[in-house]
Amino acid sequence: MQAKLICFAEKIEASFFLKYIQILKTKKIFANDYQTFMHCKYKNQLFYLLFTGVGKVNAASSLSHTLLKNNNIDLVINCGPAGSVFDSKIGEQYLIEKCNYYDIDLTGLPNYKLGQLPDKNVYFDVYNLHKKLEKLNLKKANCATADRFAKKCDAKIIENNFENKPYLVDMECAALAHVASLFSKPFLAIKIISDVITNENHLEYIESKKIWEKSCADALLKILEVL
Repeated sequence: MQAKLICFAEKIEASFFLKYIQILKTKKIFANDYQTFMHCKYKNQLFYLLFTGVGKVNAASSLSHTLLKNNNIDLVINCGPAGSVFDSKIGEQYLIEKCNYYDIDLTGLPNYKLGQLPDKNVYFDVYNLHKKLEKLNLKKANCATADRFAKKCDAKIIENNFENKPYLVDMECAALAHVASLFSKPFLAIKIISDVITNENHLEYIESKKIWEKSCADALLKILEVL
């Protein structure tokens, strides 16, 4: 039976989502307590849930391991918080169209652009499920990934080097899309605004966390019903 795989970086990001689903089985990916794989159920739909760990290596290694062990996965979905480099509100939901790295720099070599690896394009395309998701009225953006918390200076890097579109920043999305492409698996990403990089955040961390966690759960439950 084919199944969808939903990826979060950390279990804490899925706290609201976990309230609505049934966990059937849990196992560790590696010899630690933070990278876990679960068989889950929502209403009559069975799916997998993966907590990858934070950062590109954790994301890539845990997704690679999971795809090797479970060849029935037909769609990889990444959901979680992301910073915004444009004017936006905490909790806003975005469907990612393209993602890329912004901390990879081979521009010292001829014909390379920022974020580009050998034999790869700058951008990883995200699976086009827009028609099925149109009824959800999700806004669209690109997502840039790096192994660091984004700062205001990163907004200028993204503005000067990548597509002129609304951009979000995180620490896993492009790595997950990269691995999914290597395994020829469709990849879908939904990101929820957790903070605005270019502006001072007026909400306390706990308050904003409650907003984006609930928004993340709402988006995922709707997507599971649509797909």
